[in-house]
Amino acid sequence: MRRRFIAVAAGILYPLGFAPFKFYPLSLIAMALLFSLWRFDTLKEAARHGLLFGLTAFMVGVSWVYVAIHQFGNSPAVVALLLTLLFVAVLAFFPLLCAVLVVAVRHHWQLSSNSPGLLLFVMPFFWLLTEWLRSWIFTGFPWLSLGYSQTEAPLGGFAPLLGVLGVSWLTALSAALLLFIALPQTASYRYRASIALLLLWLVGYFSYQHSWSEATGRQIAVALVQGNAPQETTWDTAALATRLELYQSLSRPLFGQQLILWPENAIPGFYHALHRRFFAPLAAEAARFGSEIVTGAPVQQDRGRGYYTSLVVAGDPSRIYHKQHLVPFGEYLPFNQLLRGAIAFFNLPMSDFSAGPTGQQALQLAGETVAVTICYEDLFPDILRDQLPGSDAQGGVGLLLNASNNAWYGDSFAPHQHLQIAQMRSLEFGRATARVTTNGISAFIGVKGEIISQTRQFTTATLTADLPVMTGLTPYGRWGDRPLWGGLLLGALALLFTYFRLRVGDRGLSPPPAAPR
Repeated sequence: MRRRFIAVAAGILYPLGFAPFKFYPLSLIAMALLFSLWRFDTLKEAARHGLLFGLTAFMVGVSWVYVAIHQFGNSPAVVALLLTLLFVAVLAFFPLLCAVLVVAVRHHWQLSSNSPGLLLFVMPFFWLLTEWLRSWIFTGFPWLSLGYSQTEAPLGGFAPLLGVLGVSWLTALSAALLLFIALPQTASYRYRASIALLLLWLVGYFSYQHSWSEATGRQIAVALVQGNAPQETTWDTAALATRLELYQSLSRPLFGQQLILWPENAIPGFYHALHRRFFAPLAAEAARFGSEIVTGAPVQQDRGRGYYTSLVVAGDPSRIYHKQHLVPFGEYLPFNQLLRGAIAFFNLPMSDFSAGPTGQQALQLAGETVAVTICYEDLFPDILRDQLPGSDAQGGVGLLLNASNNAWYGDSFAPHQHLQIAQMRSLEFGRATARVTTNGISAFIGVKGEIISQTRQFTTATLTADLPVMTGLTPYGRWGDRPLWGGLLLGALALLFTYFRLRVGDRGLSPPPAAPR
């Protein structure tokens, strides 16, 4: 029972390392506690502890899913709770899988509970592997990946080198080193582990101070427009005139800013239906002051075959970006014929979007090249990386833009967590980010992932800043996750080589002691 309590306690501590709390050492402590259990667990115990950890961590960390389904999806409380529990259970499978893999390797290789190979390689490696699986299986949901908890911590300095997955691995490694130091060891082992941990964090700190991209000397004056219109009116055609007037009246005082950004789905109507009578005249008026307006709006496909959720330059629909990575059950419905209409949440208006084509290029906005994501897409750094080719030369991508509709999640953790994810993207690619949302948190983020300025939630607001235009690729921007996986593959080969050469005499390969009862 005590060991189950430790698994639950670790699950509670884990999300407290993320926004809005940002007590990043707690995520390390949570991982150290979890790893301590796996040192002695049987396969059955490991599965139980991994599941308990996952259920607790995700029930706390993604509790906002209930808000989206019940409050804004119009589903009964019981149905919303059951769907949330099902979603959390799916996410909890990944810590369970990690636990089973770790213990299976420990038993197969007969690794002792204090083995450096078990603590410092096997556990962090399988945590990384299962986080990577969670980032793409079932279309991917890498929310609350361990690395995001370290966005503003020293280990975040590795983001421009290894990306968020690399930061996750190094955070898990740090937790393993902490555990290794705390265990009964010889003084020399503790000393070496302490030096390794200190060096790791110092390298991260100094990497954070280093400039991995270069300022061009140019700036772009950007304005964000947060309309704070009720989520219930997002697709209400009766609210169209009110929405148009709202965003128009908020934008006119901003004319003179080079770029004026409206959020995802700012307007409850198809762009092409509003182009001539609204967007073209407004764009012409803004152009007289040197301004361009970018709006989120649904866009019909050619020949009416479907529709995209898009960002489009008002008055110039040739400059357009279509969202590629859609939210399952929100923007499209898997098993549509089976589930459509089963509950209110599965019958939301405008919930049958088409995914935009892959390989879309960055947009030319206000004379600069801007890499674009819409809402949930900024969880997937490869979408931005695909827009970066040529960015090591003048004229490449100099700025990042994310437009989101966070109104779905009410007063929950989600808008804060999503802002932290956007901070990580700036840090990985060495670019400032302009992030505009429907009702907060809209923000300007610096090239180090720091918040320059931000709006309050649930307010009608505008925000302006002069953002630097950057050039040059960070190592992660250039190579992505390849160095991380290449290094881990070499490490795995070295560990296998050592195991097969020393399997008889190595002190770390003795049979595991019985778990204390």
